[in-house]
Amino acid sequence: MKEKRLKYLDAMRGLAVLMVLMVHSTELSDISNFKPMIKHFIESGVFGVQLFFIISAYTLFYTLQHNRKTNINFYLRRFFRIAPAYYAAVVCYSFYHQYWGFGTVTNFLFLHGFSPKYINSIVPGGWSIGIEIFFYLFVPFLFKYITNLPKAIYFLFITIIIKILAYYVINLPLFSAVAADGSFMYFWFPNQLPVFAIGLVLYFYLKETHSDNKKLISAFLTIAALVIFSIMTALPIFENNLIIAAGFAIFLAFLGQNKTYIWLENRLLLFIGKISYSAYLWQYAMIYLIKRIGIYNFFSIDTSGYAYLNFVINYLILFAFTTFTAYLSFLIVEKPGQKIGVKIVERYFSQLPKTANI
Repeated sequence: MKEKRLKYLDAMRGLAVLMVLMVHSTELSDISNFKPMIKHFIESGVFGVQLFFIISAYTLFYTLQHNRKTNINFYLRRFFRIAPAYYAAVVCYSFYHQYWGFGTVTNFLFLHGFSPKYINSIVPGGWSIGIEIFFYLFVPFLFKYITNLPKAIYFLFITIIIKILAYYVINLPLFSAVAADGSFMYFWFPNQLPVFAIGLVLYFYLKETHSDNKKLISAFLTIAALVIFSIMTALPIFENNLIIAAGFAIFLAFLGQNKTYIWLENRLLLFIGKISYSAYLWQYAMIYLIKRIGIYNFFSIDTSGYAYLNFVINYLILFAFTTFTAYLSFLIVEKPGQKIGVKIVERYFSQLPKTANI
């Protein structure tokens, strides 16, 4: 059975990339003197990545539920969805930095997510791609065993336990150098895994709101106890990335159950959502280009009003450059890459027995 395209999720992908562009446009603008609330709002654009993760987890399960695939089919399709554009980005950014070493190799193998040095140093923002790819490895197993909302909630609980254990392990003296790198501690897989789990909870919530109430209450009470434990012990378990991920999930659950907010599915957001992956990869290249040709910060920043105006104009310029480049990347790299993946699957793996289904 073929799945129905969920347009509101495509629109939310567009919103997510607009958030990421917003925070990264600070590379062009000085916001140090902005009012604290506005400055914090702009910097919170980083959480657009968590929105991507939630949508990714949701759509993976949704697609598998409506269009059963073999494991090989699934992995090949996801590889050719992600790899072509990412490899192009690795080559271009490596060329820009004049670096062709071990870090480049780890990015080509999607192993950079395990390296504190290279997790985000070759392709800016590439850390999230490494995390995403690693999550794909577990999806067939998760799809087989997580079959309802209570199980999804318990899986969320398990991912939080994994996050706690990883936190203690990484703070052992043996890994002191790694623990000292706060960015890696934030980027790495155990810290982001609960966000994907929230996406699975969202999927099953929208799929079956009639689940066993007793099981739901038990699962939620377990997580509530863990939240209380985290607050009372001051452990950094429920950090902002998880809190805002939960907020995103609630928002998406509301959209999924209420079709009155169809205005979100406007052409602009849907278009940006379609090219969001390429936009995410090429935004920093556009920042480098804008800086090189000098078309930013048109006004003196002696007054705060002009500083705000500079930010808005810089953001719009970055949006225009990134959208144009992303659309070209989508047409020239992404779509042909996906077609190659489909042809390989249909030619060599379409006759696999049904028993191999996920």
